[in-house]
Amino acid sequence: MTQITVTVYQRKRQAQLEWATVGLGARTLRRVGKSPTKIQRGLADELRKSIRNMSPMEVAALELVRGRRLRRVHLELTVADRKRVSGRFPLVLEPRWRRPGERVVIAYHPLLGDQFFLVDEDADLAEQAKRFFAHVWRELDEVFVTEQLVTDGKDLLRAFSFSERAPQLIDEIVPEADPFADLEVDPDRGKRKKKRKKKKHGRKQLRAIGENVTARVADGVAPLGRPREPWRSQLAQLLNGPRKQPVVLLGPPGVGKSTLLHRWVSDLLEADDYAAHRNLDRAHEVWRLSATRVLAGMSYVGDWEKRCVELTHEAADPRVVLWVDDLHTFGTAGRSRQSERSLADFFRGPVARGEVTMIGEATPAQWHRLQEHAPAFADRFTTLRVTPTDAAETLQLLLHEARELEPAREVAFRPEVYRAVMQLGETLHPGTARPGVAVDLLRRLAADAAFSADGWTELDADAVVGFLARRTGLPEVLLRPDASLDPAALEDAFRQHVLGQDEAVRAAVDLVARIRAGLTDPERPFATYLFTGPTGTGKTQMAKALAGFLYGDESRLVRVDMGEMTGPESVARLIGDRYDPRGLLTDAVRQQPFSVVLLDEVEKAHPAVLQLLLQLLDEGRLTDAGGAVTDFRRAVIVMTSNLGARPRASVGFGERADAVLREVDRAVRDFFPPELFNRIDRVVPFAPLTPEIAELVCEKELAQLLARRGLTDRRVFVFPHPDAVKRMAADAFDARDGARSVKRHLEATVGALLSDELARGSRAEMRMARVYAADDGYRLHVDELIEAEPEEARYELEGLLHEPASVLNRLLPRMLARVRDLSESAEVEALAERVGALVAELGGGDPEVARTLYALDRFRAELRALRDDLELRTSANRDVERELSVDAVRERREPWGWRGGPSKMKRLDRRHVRPPSAALSREELLRRAGEIALLERAVHRLGDAREHRVLLELLRVGQGRRPPRYDRAPDGLFEWLAELYTGLRGDVLAASARRPDGSILTLEEPLELGALLAAHPNHLVLELHGVAMRTFLEGEQGCHVWSSLLSGAEIVRVRLADAESCEDVLHEHDRSARAFERALQERRGEGLPEDPARLLPAVRRLRFDPPTRPGESSLLEVEDYVTGQVMVESVRRIPDALRALTWLRASRARGAS
Repeated sequence: MTQITVTVYQRKRQAQLEWATVGLGARTLRRVGKSPTKIQRGLADELRKSIRNMSPMEVAALELVRGRRLRRVHLELTVADRKRVSGRFPLVLEPRWRRPGERVVIAYHPLLGDQFFLVDEDADLAEQAKRFFAHVWRELDEVFVTEQLVTDGKDLLRAFSFSERAPQLIDEIVPEADPFADLEVDPDRGKRKKKRKKKKHGRKQLRAIGENVTARVADGVAPLGRPREPWRSQLAQLLNGPRKQPVVLLGPPGVGKSTLLHRWVSDLLEADDYAAHRNLDRAHEVWRLSATRVLAGMSYVGDWEKRCVELTHEAADPRVVLWVDDLHTFGTAGRSRQSERSLADFFRGPVARGEVTMIGEATPAQWHRLQEHAPAFADRFTTLRVTPTDAAETLQLLLHEARELEPAREVAFRPEVYRAVMQLGETLHPGTARPGVAVDLLRRLAADAAFSADGWTELDADAVVGFLARRTGLPEVLLRPDASLDPAALEDAFRQHVLGQDEAVRAAVDLVARIRAGLTDPERPFATYLFTGPTGTGKTQMAKALAGFLYGDESRLVRVDMGEMTGPESVARLIGDRYDPRGLLTDAVRQQPFSVVLLDEVEKAHPAVLQLLLQLLDEGRLTDAGGAVTDFRRAVIVMTSNLGARPRASVGFGERADAVLREVDRAVRDFFPPELFNRIDRVVPFAPLTPEIAELVCEKELAQLLARRGLTDRRVFVFPHPDAVKRMAADAFDARDGARSVKRHLEATVGALLSDELARGSRAEMRMARVYAADDGYRLHVDELIEAEPEEARYELEGLLHEPASVLNRLLPRMLARVRDLSESAEVEALAERVGALVAELGGGDPEVARTLYALDRFRAELRALRDDLELRTSANRDVERELSVDAVRERREPWGWRGGPSKMKRLDRRHVRPPSAALSREELLRRAGEIALLERAVHRLGDAREHRVLLELLRVGQGRRPPRYDRAPDGLFEWLAELYTGLRGDVLAASARRPDGSILTLEEPLELGALLAAHPNHLVLELHGVAMRTFLEGEQGCHVWSSLLSGAEIVRVRLADAESCEDVLHEHDRSARAFERALQERRGEGLPEDPARLLPAVRRLRFDPPTRPGESSLLEVEDYVTGQVMVESVRRIPDALRALTWLRASRARGAS
């Protein structure tokens, strides 16, 4: 075999590499990919095919030419259609020998090797190239030249080698014909001739079902970690010699078995001197396989044996090593009902004879399972036991890993990150050993930060907690040691989900507190609860609530119906069997270890299933049929039972609840064997529902019905009358079925009523319906929402909303001129006279006079401050422009090189010349322009005291959103609008809000507004003071509609109220609402008074799905019906975009209707 070294031209195309052979002329080969090793192997395979048809002289032309180099020149050429092309072009300069002793240099483009010219080394290379390519490329397309032939300066020449039997001159000698070639018997020996078989070369099967680990290590994409002794030396001793030994690494998950093997592959490449020759054909090949891949697609008897024969033939090369991922499954893999032969039976012989070198990794439990199924095969392997690292060594490995991650991921780890990674990683993943549990978490943290942010990011302990909270679903309050947990608030949150079950709520809060304090047994599940009681009392709902709080989503509930596990084969369904080792229970928890496992109606399970639960409840783990261990130590086990719940109507009404609970407790103790009952942490009784609780259940189920997608997608918001709810509860509740009877009744009555309403349809964009009781059932009162009519007005900011700050900055002189004109206008002079008159009236004690005087004086102060600011910034910008216009550009010439030739250089750069004051942002410039337009329009109304004090009312009239997470406050349109209006302009002097339970909160300090919104009010009134506040906010009156694919829809009505205080607005709304509901009930929808929650015309509609991760952005679509504006932007939160639209409304031209 001959080593052939080939030169290639490499350049980057977006995220991929492109290689092209150099010096082959018309036979140039090109290949594109992400992995250099794969590109190299592909080019080598194509060259091998070509070499078989080449002459010895042509093969010699492939060899690396010493002195070949790459140069880049700047050219300006004219191509097809007289298009001008300018750019840097790569040239390969290659020495050639014209005759012995006479050396010349040729030049050509690396992608067009058959077009070359002789180089005059004493002349300008760029001029020679320009003359040659101007003629040769005159017919080329402009796009082809600019996209394919121009370089970005990041290209290079590199070489690679491969081995192949090259043709020789002796091969061209035709051998003499054998006169006995056609005979079957050799006349000299008198025996039948043996036909020689051609040896098969290649790696067809290995490439089809395996992964070339050697290539991954050569590419630098495999994790090598820090070298660890003594295992590194032991692997080298066993596997680097002429006769390699089968080796298996034993240790718990995360101990570093795979990393040690990757490091051994790297050492093997170093021993093969790969860095010097760069020829993978001369290096050992380590292929990674698995039993699953070997058996994939093998349907008939004998198929996988045939594949293994080919695999054994390919792996017989002493330079090939097979790395098996799931070596422990070889004892059963391949067995079927037709054959008992396994992969271990097949490979036992080749491994024992040394024909195949096999290495692997397994846990001690998995290796023990292989020894049980195939002891003869397991005995062929030398076992190396890898032990977990201690804290000090783990820290060293983390620091080594961090040094590689920081430049690659553009992150910086603070010192406290390593401690948080080690502690939280081991706490949340007890089944994974060190150092893997910490190193893997550090890698994932860096990858997540690199994906979420642009540029360098500094990561601290809070970043670790946030990442783990998103990954596991656990609330941050359980992960932060310094976070506080309010048990009372947590009880309220659980009571909203499970009604009338105080004992169950206390059990759930106690579980959360124990997890928070770290007092749970680390070798068992978080908790094992048995929920007992009659059907329909909330047992399943409590399991969902636990999944929602502990793991972030109710979908983290793994539910197993034990009523289906009544036969002896049920154990195999749960943990798998020899033919399908993936069990129903073990596979679900292995995919999501952070979950609530609900074993529903456990009393119906087969006794063998109950015996299986002993291991689960005691050790927190189950071993499936394939030998894989599933860890349940970060799960909550919930079993439900209806034992002792007698199906009779008196339960919960005529019979005492405590008697029922005693009967349930006695039945549970009689059923469960003592060894299983003693492993249950807590038996949680669920009491029968009472009529009072039934009404609350009815409200909850009705709310879920009214928030379904069919209503929210059509923007239909339904509110039930209190009397209607009471009637539903009385008609629907059946003690024997609990809450399920309520669901059936609501589906049959309210659900049918709403279906008829939706079927009739409406042309209205949105509707609000009220359900009230009638003699013959229930009725609907529907109020339609229409879009507001657009105003026929001109808005001064209409064409500037999407302009950058650099364009808006040019408007500063015009803004200054308008402010000066306004300051000198007749209206302002009249206001000055009015101020003097009001000062004389101030002694009368009239509060209206005082407020008007304060507003006028504040107007003059703001106008003066605005003028001074604009004058300062306008003069500063003028000085900068003057500096930049004087001799700002000069010409320079660099020496010969890839940047050679004349170029223009700026003497002053705008990035380094700043005005004396900080530059205004785009939002600040829009705000100043809108403020000027607002003051111009409102100047004639400034004498009215009502103009400067407003009561802004926000009413949530429709909401179809999902309930928020327990540890996270809701963030919806109501909260966004409150933040918007309190942060735009003016001062917040007072605020009052009504909670969902009807109580009123009043705050006198504006700094406490966040605390008021934290109470999740549905009705908020803000007292705002400022110049021309009424003119500024009057355009915001109406309904604001937010729709989201994930969160449903929400309608918030905004109105300027007329009252003395914020509380008066709330009280008046409450009185009017009670009167309207009473009239609705009594008059059956006829002659009704005005609805205080009536829908005003929709002024703005928003479509926005909030980002799921901090710091991310989402697409926001806004339709402003009043201004006629449609805006699409990528924002993090809605107020970021609504500020500009609000100032747009404020910029309505003076005198517009």
